[in-house]
Amino acid sequence: MLGIAEKIVSWLYAYFQKRRSIAGELEGLKRGLLMTMVSNQLDGPLNGLRDFFLRNPRLLEHAENQRFVTQWLMDQYRQAWGSVPGMWPKERWDQLRSDVVSLRAA
Repeated sequence: MLGIAEKIVSWLYAYFQKRRSIAGELEGLKRGLLMTMVSNQLDGPLNGLRDFFLRNPRLLEHAENQRFVTQWLMDQYRQAWGSVPGMWPKERWDQLRSDVVSLRAA
């Protein structure tokens, strides 16, 4: 009986450690994008978020995350030409920042 309890506690500990790790990684990626001030340097942070969501597809169950991936990471123009100057007027830049803040790991 004690062995089963130890296994359950061990599993729960590992589960919450993984969740904390995923949340920490997402927060770091969000900060990296929010601290980017030059539009033609957005490709790195956006690609980091794309790779993150590819590794963690369950997070796409959240509507905010799904909307961000669809609108920003699957943007055909950004994928074709990258973050070229002129592609990021102030309104679009502000919307990107707002959407990044709304991303959730839990």
